[in-house]
Amino acid sequence: MNRWFWAHRNGVLYAWYALGFATVFIPKLLSLFHHRPIPFWWLMAPYIFWVTVGALAFIFASRRRTLRALNSLNQGCDPEPLLAWAEEEIAYWSKRPRGRQNVLAAYRMDQAAALNALGRTAQALEIQQSLEPQTMTALTRIFYYTNLAAFFIGLEQIPEAEEALSQAQLLSRLDPPRPKPGAQLRDCQLHSHLELSLLRGETQGVEEPLLALLERSEGEYSKLYRLHTLAQLCLLEGRLPEAREHLEYILAHGNKLYVRTQAQELLNAHFPS
Repeated sequence: MNRWFWAHRNGVLYAWYALGFATVFIPKLLSLFHHRPIPFWWLMAPYIFWVTVGALAFIFASRRRTLRALNSLNQGCDPEPLLAWAEEEIAYWSKRPRGRQNVLAAYRMDQAAALNALGRTAQALEIQQSLEPQTMTALTRIFYYTNLAAFFIGLEQIPEAEEALSQAQLLSRLDPPRPKPGAQLRDCQLHSHLELSLLRGETQGVEEPLLALLERSEGEYSKLYRLHTLAQLCLLEGRLPEAREHLEYILAHGNKLYVRTQAQELLNAHFPS
């Protein structure tokens, strides 16, 4: 029922408006037959109230649905509701006029991010590369290249990751985003930069900014990915007890995230029972 509602949201909203319209004009017509005219504004006031209530309820429900999907990932470490939400929105917006392509691209990026969190990084990269960043708004374009760099890192494609990260950082300087998304993007870009350092076997200067990123983590999702990077650093530097502690934390809290599988693989490789 819930999925049907969101797939047919326009029809439901129009039906609500039509029902309100009927409550205005049917009494008006009946009043004419009985020669007892009803002042028009007496009818319009409840109709305006009806329409406003419907619109506000729709906005509230849509916002709540979006936040639920995002919180399932950021706090619950479960990407599946975000993936389902993104795919429902893609199915809906794919039927809209081409003028809505920017909206569709944003939902495809959410879909790719959820797939990457589930470990389906190759599929996420394919979706991301099918998009056209030149048609996006400035902020969406920065998110596009930031996520693209993360996907390349997940596949250990270092040159491609460096190029995407460089593009994201350049766009961030040329057209700085608003403070909150700007801070989030800078942290994601910094994390990618530190991951690239570790992929190249470079550990110097990584720990301090990585610990600062961990302190700024706004949800369990970002915390676990940064903790995984810290565990990799500890392994490279031979700090095995610290690495084990971080990996066991990820294992305990990772839920459906692929980073939990990665942590298990590192534990099996470095701490065989």
